[in-house]
Amino acid sequence: MHDYRVPAILAEQITEPTRVLFLFSNIFIMIMVPLRFACTTQAEDIFAVMSMVTIAPYFLFFCRGFKTVGPFVVMIYKMIKGDLLRFVTIYSVFIMGFAQSYYIIFLSYKKMEQPPEEDDKFCTDTNPIPTMTEAILAMFIMSLNKYDAMYSSFRCTNHETLAKVMFVTYMAIVTILLINMLIAMMGNTYTKIAETRNEWQRQWARIVLVVERGVSPKERLIRQRLYSQPMADGKLAFIIRHQHTDEDKEELKELQELRANHARNVSRRLKGSNFMSSVSLSPKPLEHGSSSSLN
Repeated sequence: MHDYRVPAILAEQITEPTRVLFLFSNIFIMIMVPLRFACTTQAEDIFAVMSMVTIAPYFLFFCRGFKTVGPFVVMIYKMIKGDLLRFVTIYSVFIMGFAQSYYIIFLSYKKMEQPPEEDDKFCTDTNPIPTMTEAILAMFIMSLNKYDAMYSSFRCTNHETLAKVMFVTYMAIVTILLINMLIAMMGNTYTKIAETRNEWQRQWARIVLVVERGVSPKERLIRQRLYSQPMADGKLAFIIRHQHTDEDKEELKELQELRANHARNVSRRLKGSNFMSSVSLSPKPLEHGSSSSLN
């Protein structure tokens, strides 16, 4: 970061959101120091919780370079940035619409006297949806199939039938349709990432590049001389000894067979084209009967 411009640094941070969260966690920890001296324990606890939440995802940044967990970390990034963002956009539209509807319905909420033989009290003293914020939270909880208390409260309003019709419509659209659509989109993303077997190597290279950008070119050159070896032409090279597994050997064998078959097919096509060209160029002799008929 020593010799780079501000736009390049910002572009790098945008592509690595976990590093941005890590920087925020450092800022929160620095804010906690004066709060500790000021004896404001409540504010300090808030920043401590925020720092722990923002520092934990930074471990995913280094997990991308491992073969076992690397593809799954990339899947999480892709799903949050693509599938989940599209789902939340559509999901919020239905949440806001049904939340306003139920807020109007529960304006007529009233406490009802419960018969003595019934133990369950479905009409409590407090309205379950007193504000729009509570209505949005109630719709979110209902989408998670936690609707027992809310459904029992419908009879405490003046619009019990309307509330139940809205409930069936909401569960059909949000819980059944949208949730399954999200699962399908995530499954598609999982299939695409799983098909790239060497994705973890690309992520490992990205980690190396990001880390190297935080070091000055002079320092990088010094470190490069420690792990590299000089070649015959004077250039430095990094030598890696890779031991192929049985799967890699089978894959290489299949590639060699494909190349050999391709070379044989090309040679056959070339021989066939040469033969056809020689046949077309050679004049066909006329028969005696045909020449006499022309005369």
